[in-house]
Amino acid sequence: MQKSHQAMLRRTIIIRIGAYSRFMRETKNHPKLKGLSIPARGKALAKLYHELSPAEAEALKARANATSAPRRVQKPPVTRMPTDYNLFVRRHITAPLREKAHGRAPRSHP
Repeated sequence: MQKSHQAMLRRTIIIRIGAYSRFMRETKNHPKLKGLSIPARGKALAKLYHELSPAEAEALKARANATSAPRRVQKPPVTRMPTDYNLFVRRHITAPLREKAHGRAPRSHP
């Protein structure tokens, strides 16, 4: 039962990219864009995109729909030894506030 319950809750998220994003990826090494600043490159890319024929635009849209965005790999959490400051905050600030929120009297620390 546990396995089927997990399978029901599992979601598949497919992130699609748009036609313009696909166009930018495909034309990043275009000779007309070499040596341009970033704002000028954006304007040149937009101009090239608008100059596409309807057939080229449809083909680009089909390629974009067939492609999903790459998933980001989640990095494992970094575990470090707490510093003296971390320990001080935990002992003198966080713990008393938590105890106060739960209705207990804060403990006195040396």
